[in-house]
Amino acid sequence: MRSATEQLVYDFCAHVNNREIERLREIVSPEYINHNPQVPNGADRVVEVHWHLVEAFTDFKFTIENVWESRTGSHVFTRARWSGVHEGICFGYPPTGNTLDIHSPDIWKVENGRFTEHWDELDWLAFYQTLGCASKTDPPTI
Repeated sequence: MRSATEQLVYDFCAHVNNREIERLREIVSPEYINHNPQVPNGADRVVEVHWHLVEAFTDFKFTIENVWESRTGSHVFTRARWSGVHEGICFGYPPTGNTLDIHSPDIWKVENGRFTEHWDELDWLAFYQTLGCASKTDPPTI
């Protein structure tokens, strides 16, 4: 059985995957702090970014692969997978038809049944390679 904190993560995913993006406001605090410099603070920005993703990647899927909750229930750590085909404009970049398939470790702080802070280490290089704005190079031979 999932704790209330763990359930927030699965609700977040379900809202994104079901294109119920506005429902993210139910579980993200208006004062939400995102420690990722690529994503602005606030629930409105969370909604805006995720609308953008599901419009640019028409089959966008956010999958939770692992969840760990802190002993106090104040934080939850996840390993998530983002996937989809780039079929719409994304951050100004035209569709490429490339497949996005990246992982992200995320930490969320939870207060009063809502996410209040977020930290992640998204693979931005792979993300921008999918958009066609960063080159893919072979690793050096050692």
